[in-house]
Amino acid sequence: MEYAKDILISINKGQVGKSRKKKHDFIKKCMKHKFIITIVSAMIGFMILDLVLISNFVNILIEI
Repeated sequence: MEYAKDILISINKGQVGKSRKKKHDFIKKCMKHKFIITIVSAMIGFMILDLVLISNFVNILIEI
């Protein structure tokens, strides 16, 4: 547990390093993994579209 905490807040030989990463690092990682982010966002979008279409279909069947 202590070792994980040390890694999380970047403790190096008893001294505290940077505990927060810059926003720039996050943007760099996003730009590096554009393809994976695109695939995941498309998958989530298609899941939501699928749920909407299924619920509309069920509502139509209930009305008949």
